[in-house]
Amino acid sequence: MNSDSEKPYFSKTLGKYLAHLKTIKRPKIKNSELLAGVDQVSRSIEGCIKLAETALSPSAPQQNPKALNPPRRSGDTLSGVDRVNLIGWSYGGSIIGGYAAAHPDKVERLVMLSPAYDRDHPEAPVPDTAANLPPMSLQTADTLPSFWDPQVHCADQFDPGIRQAIWQEGLVADGVSWARNVRRVPTFPTFFWNRSLAAKLHTPTLIVEGETDAMAPVSMPDAIRAAFTDIGSPSKIYSDLACSSHFAMWETRHLAMFAASLEWLRAGTVNGLAGGEVRLGD
Repeated sequence: MNSDSEKPYFSKTLGKYLAHLKTIKRPKIKNSELLAGVDQVSRSIEGCIKLAETALSPSAPQQNPKALNPPRRSGDTLSGVDRVNLIGWSYGGSIIGGYAAAHPDKVERLVMLSPAYDRDHPEAPVPDTAANLPPMSLQTADTLPSFWDPQVHCADQFDPGIRQAIWQEGLVADGVSWARNVRRVPTFPTFFWNRSLAAKLHTPTLIVEGETDAMAPVSMPDAIRAAFTDIGSPSKIYSDLACSSHFAMWETRHLAMFAASLEWLRAGTVNGLAGGEVRLGD
């Protein structure tokens, strides 16, 4: 690479993110309990820096900006495995769709739940947004319900107790002790796969979409049906999940989705069908 403009997009963005991380200093706090919590964050930041520096090293494999490659294992291989199945939710669906389009020889089948899709997303390079974002945002217990409530249209759509369980598990996983009743969520530059990239996807694909999904225009049923139409694979199924939102995996019809996913990964069918549309959860 002879110039910055020739570097792969993700390398340039990661470099800016790395520079941003290095500007974050450890706060000087006397209280030992608070300091312990801050130290956890500092170590997390240092871990991100180490990961970024590794990815930017001359020996790191170069990545295609539109492939949206997930983090690579050593050698990008798994012992004794030639091809893998990938499952992605929301923006994760965009990532695995891009990866499978770029690396069809490595992916056996895909399962996508509400894979954020913008059919007419421009072909221009992804905007360099990471440098303008903090490395994380904070959520309270009210954040998830504020997204979820507008998508609840059925009386039995979810068990109210699940929300507290999700929140508590999130707190445990995060490990924050210096900021009570908040959890950290990583920020990232968004990029949605488009018609051009979908046409290159020839991996057998199952798409599951909650019929009440209203998380964002790119995740609503019309957008996800467009994704299904545009996917180049001849082996694809669109599953309409009854009374379910963007958070279907935490709702009462989740077992129907899990069963369909398992059948797809094992046999390449859903309810015995190898292609077309299937209604689930009624």
